[in-house]
Amino acid sequence: MLVKLENIIKSIRAGKVLDIASGAGDFIDFIKNMSQLESVTAIDELERMGELIKKRHPEENIHFIKMNAHHLDFEDYSFDTVCISNSLHHFTDVNQVIQEAIRVLKKGGLLIINEMCSDELNPAQQSHDKMHRFVAKLDQKRGMSHQPTMSKKEISQIIQNTDLIEVDHCEFYFPIPESQQASVIERNINVLDLQLESFQNDPEILQLRNEAENIKEYMRMNGFTQATSLLFVLQ
Repeated sequence: MLVKLENIIKSIRAGKVLDIASGAGDFIDFIKNMSQLESVTAIDELERMGELIKKRHPEENIHFIKMNAHHLDFEDYSFDTVCISNSLHHFTDVNQVIQEAIRVLKKGGLLIINEMCSDELNPAQQSHDKMHRFVAKLDQKRGMSHQPTMSKKEISQIIQNTDLIEVDHCEFYFPIPESQQASVIERNINVLDLQLESFQNDPEILQLRNEAENIKEYMRMNGFTQATSLLFVLQ
């Protein structure tokens, strides 16, 4: 599973790359393993992500621009490769973002879509899904666009709607060793507690606390591992 992922990533001739909704720059770790990489332009709506990306990826050919993914401020055919990783469930209009991604892609260029899914998960992976759904619910209460992750069928339908040619795809996840489980679970418990701090005066705070406690208990009993992701290479 991870061998195929590695082979796909290394086979991509990246050139000039646009990483849409880059967040803290997680997927840039993948991009840096692509071949013939010239530069990475990471964009995100949140200015603070630029600081995180610069700290994590200090290379001179990696830079950040604050930008909305629905309206890219780039000329047509500007990039050899465009990446969208674990962000589809954050967009208010997925199709618009993908069409913008295709617009700025050079002819013959590659669109890489990587998205975590919500079905066919083992018990430890379900911990990730439960936690993500809870955080998405809190973000929605904050007025943010954050939906629960999609099923494999829903993600595949989005891929089909692009009308691009599928070059390759794979499913993968990174299992967390047993030796690291206790620290990972504790870290996630702290995240849940921090997420709830801004909702102390919410009328649903008791219900939210109960939900969080149920997730904590589930993690302690079943462990925690990242949910499965689907990665597609489209041309």
